[in-house]
Amino acid sequence: MKTVIGLFEQRTNAEAAAAAARKAGVPEHKIQLMNSATPADQLVEPGPRNITLRAIGGFTIMMVLIFGLFGLTAAIGSIYVYNATMGTAIATFIVFLVIGAFCGLFMGWIMGRSDADNAIQEYREAVQHGDTLLLVQTEKYAQTVEAKMRAGGAHWVITTKQVKPMQTYPELHEMGHAPAVAH
Repeated sequence: MKTVIGLFEQRTNAEAAAAAARKAGVPEHKIQLMNSATPADQLVEPGPRNITLRAIGGFTIMMVLIFGLFGLTAAIGSIYVYNATMGTAIATFIVFLVIGAFCGLFMGWIMGRSDADNAIQEYREAVQHGDTLLLVQTEKYAQTVEAKMRAGGAHWVITTKQVKPMQTYPELHEMGHAPAVAH
């Protein structure tokens, strides 16, 4: 089951998007509106998986292309400079492609996790400061609901299969700025 999560500055916009989701065919019990007044154990956030996978894909493609260009240059150079065989030139090119793939996967994972952590932290802060969170669980209408949320003014929309309890910080709760810690 996919969960479409939208974050709205105005509760009325979130309510309108929830009504549009119901109208599209999503059952009422699969739609939830939440905000900072919602008990902490009910608040959720997306997992970092979707954000991380996008970065991994992008970096892997970029690094394979870069290292492929270097590999092609090294392969051609090995033929003309060292009189290498075609097999050696092809092996050189493949080695560069493999190195590019590993570098891209590694860099993408690191950057993706960093981007995911930043995005989720911004999400947490927005909820803690009063934005309204709309969660819609649907497989069939996920794209429609996401489009309705964006059209309705959501400033943060993601479709994910991985939803987890929201992490909040006890020091903010003690100062009266956030709900209690959810584990």
